Amino acid sequence: MTQVALSLDSPAPAELKALIHAQRDLARRNIQQAFAAIGPTPDAAQQAFLDAAQNSNDAIGALRRAVDQMLAVPADQRDAVNAEALPFQLKREVSRMKSASTTVSAANDQQNSAPPPRRKIAA
Repeated sequence: MTQVALSLDSPAPAELKALIHAQRDLARRNIQQAFAAIGPTPDAAQQAFLDAAQNSNDAIGALRRAVDQMLAVPADQRDAVNAEALPFQLKREVSRMKSASTTVSAANDQQNSAPPPRRKIAA
């Protein structure tokens, strides 16, 4: 949606901005739920996810602020190179976050499927 909005000659209409913000709100809620699901004492894989996801989340926030500034003005007042690059930068950060999520999910699946430790039986 961002890419479409940045391709417009005029500033983005309010309806399109509202759709973009609704999409962002959904993503924000999803990441907050993922963070909350980890709990107060993350293991190493979970901490790696939290760190990577927070870095991506920060980068996404900065990119969204740049997008919002561009959406407020006509195309001839936007930096054309940035207007073209920003949607791809956003997608790259989202992919990084998803990759971190996949890594922690795989670690959790492996941990949950491991057989219980063997106990010695007293003779």
